[in-house]
Amino acid sequence: MRRFTTLATVFALLVLSLGHPVAFSQQPPTPTVRYLFRVEGMPLSGPFDLVQQTLHFAPGASTPWHTHPGQVLATVIEGELTFRTPDAAEKVYKTGDSFAEMPGHLQQAHNATSANTVVAVSLVIPDGQPLSVPQPGDTTPLPRPVVVWQGRTDGLTPSSPYEAVQLVLDFAPGAATPLHTHAGQLLVTVLEGEVTFNVNNTDTVYKAGQSFVELPNEVAQARNATGARTSLLTTALVPKGAPLSHPVPAPVPAPAPAPVPAPAPAEPQPIPQPVALPDTGRDGLPMSVLALATMLVIGGAVIRRRRQARR
Repeated sequence: MRRFTTLATVFALLVLSLGHPVAFSQQPPTPTVRYLFRVEGMPLSGPFDLVQQTLHFAPGASTPWHTHPGQVLATVIEGELTFRTPDAAEKVYKTGDSFAEMPGHLQQAHNATSANTVVAVSLVIPDGQPLSVPQPGDTTPLPRPVVVWQGRTDGLTPSSPYEAVQLVLDFAPGAATPLHTHAGQLLVTVLEGEVTFNVNNTDTVYKAGQSFVELPNEVAQARNATGARTSLLTTALVPKGAPLSHPVPAPVPAPAPAPVPAPAPAEPQPIPQPVALPDTGRDGLPMSVLALATMLVIGGAVIRRRRQARR
């Protein structure tokens, strides 16, 4: 009885798997959001650049007192950072914390710990301007933070109002985004590993330190085709309140063309028969001609007899 129950259970599972293959299919994992920072974007009056970089602060490293010509988003992705302004107390930001810097505001960043600190920075600055401007006469001691990775591209003016978004995504081996579009421009830099980016059915592989741009409404997909983790830093400018991405249904394969029926076999054609020759012995001459010929023959015979009789 127990063997019968086990076999029945196995058979039922087999039937279910055949009837519902989706329930047993394994979809690739999606990337996970490690950090997300989103703020209202500042008005843009002309051409601008979209820039992102990762800064490495060794223990004791500081930026000089400085200003930025545009809006800045920053997220601590490793360690902690002490942020200073002339008119406020120091504020410490730890791993995962984010903050914004406004154009023209004087500030300084410092690593007061004995461990390394790494900060992701996104900037929206006027075209051709430096990323930061040191305060004249600054005497901050060395060392300075080091730029590890940097990407820069011409910005596409977003619709107004808009939001600036900074995002760190982690892709486990085999993870992939769905096919998707964005309502605004994205600048993407590979922080770790490598990513395969597909757009217009063409794959391009980007490795650590390389950057690429996603354009508005462009259908694309990113996936990690390796056996190690991949991490991406993304800066996006999207309409205010809009989702960061829009999934796109996968294209449905075109149905296979209907088989073309084989042509029907040709009907056998009758073999042409030879045409009979005309019966010239019976219908070769008209009756009047025959009658005239007969009369001439008879008349000739009568004349010959009369001549013989005279002799």
